[in-house]
Amino acid sequence: MTFRCGPALAGIFAIALSGCGDTNGLGPMCSSNAGCDPCERCVERVCVPDEHCNRDLCGGMSVWISSGAKDATFGSLQSAYGAAKNDDELHAVDGNFNEDLTCDGSTAVTISGGYDCDFKPTGGLTTIRGSMTIGGQATVTLDHLAIE
Repeated sequence: MTFRCGPALAGIFAIALSGCGDTNGLGPMCSSNAGCDPCERCVERVCVPDEHCNRDLCGGMSVWISSGAKDATFGSLQSAYGAAKNDDELHAVDGNFNEDLTCDGSTAVTISGGYDCDFKPTGGLTTIRGSMTIGGQATVTLDHLAIE
């Protein structure tokens, strides 16, 4: 019998299965996106690749969330929005994001584009090459952001 270490098994069989701390190559264990690499997202307590991550922009660390200080970096706008709290500001680097962005729930955020890799404003423009959907009670303010 073969066990595959995953989110459900890691806590139960951690002693019986060697390597469960890193889930046998599935990615490290996590409790939120902040526990994963910039081009990963936390799904059922395992860091998995973020298919929308733009590694060409700042090595995948192209969006950060600010609640008054640089709190966390992400590889896609969707991952950053998923981790955002009410009144957070998402800062995106000047460049193209090939993704569809869905903002739902009741979170109010500002998404500001046109930053360099050190997250200093360039006066440029960040472009979402896809769609943007705002639903539920979400409120989204856009600055230096285009949608194509």
